[in-house]
Amino acid sequence: MKKITALCVAVMIIVGGSLHAVAANAARKSAVNTEFLEGIYSTYNDEYFGGRLPKDTAIIYAPDPDEPEDVGSTECSLDIVTMKPSACSIHIAPYANVAQTVAIESMIHEMCHIQTYGVAEHDGKGSHGKEWTACMLGVAMSGGMDGVW
Repeated sequence: MKKITALCVAVMIIVGGSLHAVAANAARKSAVNTEFLEGIYSTYNDEYFGGRLPKDTAIIYAPDPDEPEDVGSTECSLDIVTMKPSACSIHIAPYANVAQTVAIESMIHEMCHIQTYGVAEHDGKGSHGKEWTACMLGVAMSGGMDGVW
């Protein structure tokens, strides 16, 4: 009986170690990177922004060279004909966006800057005013923050 118990314990240790290795490997494969962020942008643009954000937005998983301390940043041009943002780029800083949930929240934050680009500063509160806040709440109330917050 002691041999069977010892054998069972040994198998559990080996299997447990193997499962840990599988989980660690899966975690490495699901790490935040440019491809992951581009997928989030595309999916969230379709599901929570009605596909209205520019589809050619450049997603850069690196700090903004002009504001390296920022967690994320967005730059766009404002099309003078349509008064809509164009030629946008989003920087997501790796030092602050290692976990997928944090990176998703940062991406939504920046996407709301694109949605409110050119209008958010008119309320006197800068780019995080009532329009931007309404965008964030709208995404959250539509389920876009489920599992993130």
